[in-house]
Amino acid sequence: MARRAATANRRKSAAKATTVRPAPRKPAPRKSLMKRAAPKLSVAKLGKQVVVSHADPKSFKGDGLRAFFEYRDLGLMGVTGGRVHAHVVRAVPGKHADAPRHWHDLDFQFVYVLKGWAIFDYEGYGKVKLTAGTMVYQPPRIRHKEIAHSDDLELIEITSPGEFATHTAV
Repeated sequence: MARRAATANRRKSAAKATTVRPAPRKPAPRKSLMKRAAPKLSVAKLGKQVVVSHADPKSFKGDGLRAFFEYRDLGLMGVTGGRVHAHVVRAVPGKHADAPRHWHDLDFQFVYVLKGWAIFDYEGYGKVKLTAGTMVYQPPRIRHKEIAHSDDLELIEITSPGEFATHTAV
C-alpha cells in the first residue's frame, strides 16, 4: 500500500513537472491613430505671445462664411502661424440657415455650443441636435448641413488649418 501511494505521488509530481505554461504575451505595439505627425508649433518661430480676447458685443463681424452668423475672432491665427483658427459664432436673430450640404478641406474641426441650439445633418450619422454644453468633433471632409438654429445660438469653433476651402457637396 505504501508502494501504491509512492507511485501515485510520483505520478502527481511528474504531472506537475511536465505542465508547461505559455509565456505571457506582450501587448502588440499600438499603431498611431494619426497618418502623419502634426506640425509642432515652435515658440522660437512664433514668439512668446499671450493672447487675451475679452468678450465685447462690438467685436462680432458679419463678414464670415455664412450671412446668418456673426463671428468674433479669438486671435489664434497670428500666434500659430495660421495653423489654428478659433472664433465665437453667434446667430443673427431672424436669419435662418440656408447653406447647402457642404464639406470643409481641413484637418481638424471642433465645435462647442455655449448657448442656444442647432440641428445638423452629418453624412453617415444623421440629424443631431446640439444644445448648450454639446461638443462636436467633425471629421475632416465630412459632408454636413445645418438644418436650423435658435436665435440665441452661440458656439466656439476651432479649426486647423486656420484658412481652408469650403466645397458644396455633390
